[in-house]
Amino acid sequence: MTVSSWGKRIKALLKPENILLFIIFLVGVVVRSYEFSSIPAGLNQDEAYAAYEAHSLLNYGVDSFGYAFPCYFISWGSGMNALESYLAIPFMAIFGSHVWAFRLPQLILSCVDIIVIYLLLKQLFSKRTAFVGFCLLAVCPWHIIMSRWGLESNLAPHFLLYGLYFMMRSRDNDNYLIPAAIMYGTTLYSYATTWITVPLTVALCGLYLLATGVKYRKSILAMAFGTLFVLALPLMLFVLVNNGIIPEIKTAMFSVPRLMASRAGEISFANIFSEEKLMYLKRIFVKQNDYAIWNSSEDYGLFYQFTTPLMFIGIVYSLGRGLWDVYKKRFSPYLVVIIAAACAFFTVLLLKSLNVNRTNVCHMYSQIFIILALDGVFAAFDLLKNKPWRQLFKTVATLAITSVYLLSFVSFTDYYFTEFPDKIAKEFLSGMPQAIERAKELSNEETIGVDLDIPFSLVLWYDKTPAPRFTETVVYNHYPSAFMNVNRYDGYKFSGYSKSNKYDDDTVHVFIWSKAKNFEVRGFTVEQYENIGVAWKE
Repeated sequence: MTVSSWGKRIKALLKPENILLFIIFLVGVVVRSYEFSSIPAGLNQDEAYAAYEAHSLLNYGVDSFGYAFPCYFISWGSGMNALESYLAIPFMAIFGSHVWAFRLPQLILSCVDIIVIYLLLKQLFSKRTAFVGFCLLAVCPWHIIMSRWGLESNLAPHFLLYGLYFMMRSRDNDNYLIPAAIMYGTTLYSYATTWITVPLTVALCGLYLLATGVKYRKSILAMAFGTLFVLALPLMLFVLVNNGIIPEIKTAMFSVPRLMASRAGEISFANIFSEEKLMYLKRIFVKQNDYAIWNSSEDYGLFYQFTTPLMFIGIVYSLGRGLWDVYKKRFSPYLVVIIAAACAFFTVLLLKSLNVNRTNVCHMYSQIFIILALDGVFAAFDLLKNKPWRQLFKTVATLAITSVYLLSFVSFTDYYFTEFPDKIAKEFLSGMPQAIERAKELSNEETIGVDLDIPFSLVLWYDKTPAPRFTETVVYNHYPSAFMNVNRYDGYKFSGYSKSNKYDDDTVHVFIWSKAKNFEVRGFTVEQYENIGVAWKE
């Protein structure tokens, strides 16, 4: 490459629009990574179990039930998605078994999303639409909150986005059908709801592409379907095992476990017409809040509260544009989004109860509808080509939209880094590692009592209990069941610490700090470690 060609490339990269994109991307990365190791403090119970499974596989080659590299974890009894743990293993191998190392895949993929949504919208619509999407996702509250902790099911939106991007790229180059198959196949391990969403999306979007004249080589189609089949095969075996059709598979290198209980009853056509469904849908898609602060903020919502009308306008606008394109017998990017979103929403309708996590297959599409609604505003100005006031109105609209989003983003960021840390630390029981360490010092290797209200997964993670030892010594309450609580395992006994319960005077106890008085009135010495207490008798 000549010096002049390098100069042209550098000059192109330094265009004002590219510099602006870089600055916005940098803002998106910073807000997702600032104080990443300490906010949110503590751990969610599912997050802790996924982290423990990753630690166990990395160090012992088995999970908490003694299975070697399973396609799905038994964990609580009714199973847990495995992809997050497997993605975290390389980072934990390099950096150690730290919370922030476990959360890194979610952070990295969230930053990649900002780029991919730009590429997808540019592929489907225009550079202007892509720019709007790039900006909005960079400052999106739902996406920022999600990026900073490691709930395993929250990987689904990332891989659904990547799958759709590569599928749309395959319109121009059918080789992209292979990475699309890889992305959709990987999605299946992120969240069980995608076992419905992915086949529907692949089938309906694929049929639409074929119906609009997209041509694929037979060899590429065979490779793509073969890739998807191979990736889905372990989960197909998992379904067969858990329906009693074949025995479970347990080898030294790979496992397909039988769960203690099934939650298949939570997915049903009957749920579409349940009395609670409308309440759930209104809460999440209108109010943008499920009242769980680790998912959304009541004040800011998922995409900012003011965007709810925009989302519904975007749906109507996309449907109208899509039908017009059908009438004109041409490919419609709007219809692609409608089809993909409909597949996700149909999945949600089948679920028994809903929260932000359980509806996460929809959220990226909700954001895209908001993007398309705002892009429609600019498209309307483009229709007024000969009006002298067109540019003035367009500038005013741009400044108004930018100002509202900028002020909302600044306000949300202030909330997240000032008010949110204390609130989430209480919910995620920060102080557990210090409390466990102190209890072990005081116990002289005797059994430690643990509050039943502290999820046992947190104790497993912070204690780094060897998986083989846990498997050999654990005794469960309500065994077998969908959600099994641990009664005891090597070194720990879980008990209730209400006012009326009897407390063992010879045991060191770890408890939620709000119960400190229950120990003090019984003559225990207590120490506080943030939201956790340790009690013992001298």
